[in-house]
Formats: sequence, C-alpha cells, structure tokens
Amino acid sequence: MLAFYSHPALDDFAIGTALRTQPILSYTWDVYMVHSGRFSSSLFSAVFLLFSFYPSAYPYLIFGFIGLFCSGLFVAAAALVPGPQQAKSLTGSTLVILGLSYFPWPAEGLFWLTGAVAYLTPLFLTCGLLILLARQYSSPEQKHHSSQWLLIGVLGLLIPGFSEISALLLLLVSGALWVLPDLRPVRWQAHWVGIAITTGCLLTLLAPGNFQRLHARPGHQVQVVHSVILALTGTTYLLINWIGSALLLALTMVMLPVSQATARYKGRSLLNRLTTGPIWLWPLLLLTGLFGSVWFCYTVQGIGPALRVKNILYFYFLICWFLSTHAVVGRYAPAWQLYYPTAWPLRGAAGITLICLFFTDHNHNLLHDDIGRAPNTVVQAYRDWLSGDARRYHQTQKARYQQLRTISTDSVQVLPLPTRPRTLFYYDISYNPALWGNQAYAQFFGKKAVWVQPPPEAR
Repeated sequence: MLAFYSHPALDDFAIGTALRTQPILSYTWDVYMVHSGRFSSSLFSAVFLLFSFYPSAYPYLIFGFIGLFCSGLFVAAAALVPGPQQAKSLTGSTLVILGLSYFPWPAEGLFWLTGAVAYLTPLFLTCGLLILLARQYSSPEQKHHSSQWLLIGVLGLLIPGFSEISALLLLLVSGALWVLPDLRPVRWQAHWVGIAITTGCLLTLLAPGNFQRLHARPGHQVQVVHSVILALTGTTYLLINWIGSALLLALTMVMLPVSQATARYKGRSLLNRLTTGPIWLWPLLLLTGLFGSVWFCYTVQGIGPALRVKNILYFYFLICWFLSTHAVVGRYAPAWQLYYPTAWPLRGAAGITLICLFFTDHNHNLLHDDIGRAPNTVVQAYRDWLSGDARRYHQTQKARYQQLRTISTDSVQVLPLPTRPRTLFYYDISYNPALWGNQAYAQFFGKKAVWVQPPPEAR
C-alpha cells in the first residue's frame, strides 16, 4: 500500500533528466569513467526512462521492485531446502519476515527508485543466482544446462557492479569457497562462474571513476589506525543491534528442526555443500565481511556506511547467520531428534510469544532519539499508513507537481511538506534554489529555479 504513496527525490530527478537526452550506454560509460564503477547500477537505470517520460509510473515501479524482492527472498530460501513443501514455505517465510521487519532503512532501500535500483536489485539478482545454483547442484552431474550456466555467469558478472560493497563481499565469499578444498566446486562450469564474479568485482573496484572521486577530495587523508578503530566500533554496533533481536533468535530456534532434516538429507543439497567446510568458516566470513565493509567506508569516505549500505550488510548478516546455524546443527545435532511441539497449548504459546516479540522487540537503531518509536520496520509502516501521515505526504507531493505543471513562470516556490513519514521520506528539496537537488528538481519540470517556502526563522 505504501508503495503508492512513494515519491521521487534528488537522484531520481537528476537521472531521469539525464536519460531524456543521453543514451543509456553513453550514460553508463560517463558514470564509469568519471563517478564510480557501478556499471550494473547505471545499466539498470534504464528503468528511469519510464519514470522520466511517465512520472505517474513511479509508485508502480516501486511496487514492482518490492514485489520482486520479496518473491525472490521467499523462492531462494525455499530452493535451498530439500524436502516437503511445508519446510520450504517455513524457510521462505522466515527470511521474508526477518528481511522486512528489520530492514535498516526502507526510505532509501525500498521506496526510493535510485536506492531500489542500486541496492534492492542486486539482492533480488543474488536470490536468482542462488536459485539457479541450487537447481544445478541438485541435478545429476551428467546433465548439462548450458543456458542456465550462462545465465548464472551473467548474474555473477552483474551483481558486483551495483556497488563497491557488493563487490567486496562477493570477492570475499567466492575467494573463500575456492581456497578451501572441501568447498571448491568440481564442475568446470562453476569455475567459469567464479571467473565472471571476479571480473565483475575487479571492474567495479578498479573503475577510473572511483579514483576520480578520490582525487576530487584533496583534503582527505587516509588514517589507517583511526579507521580500524572506528570500523571495530561500527561492526560491534551492527552485531549487537542485529543479534540482539529477540525475533531473530526465536525464529532461529523455529528453524532448527528444518535445519536438522536438511542436514540428514541424503541427496545433493547446495545448502549442505556450503556448510561442509570448517565450522568457523561462516562466522568468520560474517565478521570479516562486516568489518571489511565498514572499514572500507571509513577509509575511502571518512564516514561510516550510509543507511542504504547497511541494507546490503543486513542481508549479508542474515545469510551468514543462518549458514552458521545450519553448520552447527549439522555438526553437533545429528543424533538427537528435534521436534516441533505437538500439543496445541504449546503451539499456541509459541505463536503468542512470536507475536509479542514482533511488537515489543528492542529499539533496533540503538539510538536514544528512537525510544518510543516502532520496534521494527513493519510496525512503523503501519503507523505511517494508519496515522494518515503517508496520505498527507502523498497529497502535498501531488499538489506540488500540479503547481509546477500549471504555473508558467520559471521560478516557483512550493509549500513545505506537512509531515515526513519515516518509512517513505528520504530527502526533500530545500529553500535554497542553488543547491544541486533543487536544480535537478527544477530541470525535471522544465523550470529554472524551484525552492521550498522557507521556515520563519530562515526568512
């Protein structure tokens, strides 16, 4: 529902305006050479062509991205679990619930088209990659599906190209799987996939645009020791935040019988294959990936990871968390049987406990200012919707667009937003028409200057 109350901001207008006059390949090349190595993000910005010429399509694009993302999460989790459909559905539902409930920043990752293209799309494509790999691994070795392996290779090349963090994490995980003999793939097609992933990572990290951005900041000095300390603090913060979720711990316990049944499965299972290595592998990859990503942000940018980057890190945490749990179950709990309670009072008590945890979990941002706010993203979304904040925000944005289309003057002052729903609001233009966000907004609507009515203290 909230997808239809979403509205563009900042980069949405800038990219939409640029693609009206510049072909997508030319735009991708310019970004790669001057700004950043996110070539896949630039290529997938082709969806902005629809928004550029049909701005009313924006909420439908957001709805489509969210739908694909949730479907991808569910199907990918279910594809990794062999056995009955009930176990598959439980696994997929668990990942969707945790993914949406504690999504670090939906305003940038779900309801902002630029964020959806750059950070939601690689997560969805990663789900597709896992689905295809699970199917290929479970099929007999004598069967070759060349078209599927080709698609896997293309996905492996494209996924790192959405952000430097995605490239770093993929390079870390794929490198670990190739180094350890127990996990090294045996099919020759998988080696080509590894080459494709490595190529995509290097294309992203070594892009000329990355170094252009560094040279554009002559005053920035890399302080290794200081960055390491900040990265350790930031990584600890993320881990305490996410592991401290009671809902995560409760749903992990719910998944233990499914994990045990999967570990006992005698057929070919990609999930079992990924957890046959050292038991410390996935916990180590979790810590190394989080620390390396946070350290990279502090070293290159001088600040911690943006909230939209934490969206990627959170799902990396979930994957490593459940792989670590599955490895422990497969190693230490194969003998004794794990059961779900059969008595209805126990089942009812477990269900009520989960519901209570969902509505009363800890302050997931660990910030004093967030005390009293919704315990998770889903509850906050319902608050924004049922309180009317999302509707008032939507109506004001529509009134702005109507004003800009009907007024013939080149300079327009628009009304400020009466409310900024936490789930939907990312950024707004300011009362300074010279700022780049205001200029992009004005160019998109064919104006020379657009600004928000300044508050009384700024007049």
